[in-house]
Amino acid sequence: MALFVRCAGNRAPVLAVPDIAAGQTYTYPGCGGSERRYFWRRIIMRLHITALALAAGLLWGGAILAVGLANMAWPDYGRAFLDLAASIYPGYRPGTGMGSVITGTLYGLVDGTIGGAIFAWLYNLLAPRHTA
Repeated sequence: MALFVRCAGNRAPVLAVPDIAAGQTYTYPGCGGSERRYFWRRIIMRLHITALALAAGLLWGGAILAVGLANMAWPDYGRAFLDLAASIYPGYRPGTGMGSVITGTLYGLVDGTIGGAIFAWLYNLLAPRHTA
């Protein structure tokens, strides 16, 4: 959560003043040359949908890539995880070569990106805009 302050009675820009608790007033020598009183309000931060979607896609695609490559080196490694992914993603068959690893990675990138975008959108929709 972030704190911001706004001039009472006018449309001055938002100022960043550290170490003031929410709900307190603060007198700042500025805002047109005269001292003004400011009131701190707590703001709920919003998620950047594109950034979270890309991060989730890269994370999920990277996880499937890492487990798929490890499974090629050690055939028993991550078998249950890859079988679960194969049951969700049509055409993906783990353990059949590098083409399968690439297919699973691409599915993971797309699936993670869509999931991350939906999560961020729902969070921004359901989170309160601000609290006093």
